[in-house]
Amino acid sequence: MSLRPALHAESLFASAPSLHSRAPHSPTARCSLLTSWIVRAMKTEPMDNDPMAAFARAMAQAQNAIATERQEKIQARTALLESHRERRALADELARTEASNDRLRTQNAELSKRCDDLALKHDIAKSTAEARHGRIKYLMERVALIETSRRGERTGLDAEHAELEKLQKAVKEDQAALKTEKARVTREKNKFAKEQEASRSAFAGIKRKIEDWEGQFAQDAHKDDGNEPGGSSRRKRQRTGT
Repeated sequence: MSLRPALHAESLFASAPSLHSRAPHSPTARCSLLTSWIVRAMKTEPMDNDPMAAFARAMAQAQNAIATERQEKIQARTALLESHRERRALADELARTEASNDRLRTQNAELSKRCDDLALKHDIAKSTAEARHGRIKYLMERVALIETSRRGERTGLDAEHAELEKLQKAVKEDQAALKTEKARVTREKNKFAKEQEASRSAFAGIKRKIEDWEGQFAQDAHKDDGNEPGGSSRRKRQRTGT
């Protein structure tokens, strides 16, 4: 009797991951397990006048089943690895987005503080402007009083004229300072409005991206629950009794 079927069965046993993973280390136990496996495979083949041919057909059938099982495991593991890789990439992107979102929140807090500071400066500038308006009014009244006194009095005319010029110069300086302060406050308001609009746009874009990623994560989680690695192989072994 030829030893080729037995050697073929031994090589088939070594290539079967579901059997090889449970194979004992001792040669006697390994031979016993291989024999029982061959007997189960032979039960699926009809017996005829050529037992070796039936044995070969049983080996071919078992080898095809093992190859199919191995291919299914490889495909399931490949899909799982790809899903984990995509999830890891999405998680990294989400972490970067969260960090960017934190920076934008910090910037928004800084902008709010600057807004409060600007409002305080505006109130101070308004109070200063009102005080300068009052001073200008007082100076103008004093100029009018001096001009009136010039018509009635000639004594000290030169001194009063110098005082009048001094007061007029002070009025012009206060008016120029008031104009400069108003221009600076206007520039600060415009700059803050632009920064606040840019911050709102950035927050809206990040919110849309986070909603898209959450939907993608939910779909991936649903797919992973239905594609557990090795699940179909375990059900197949339960039906066949292997």
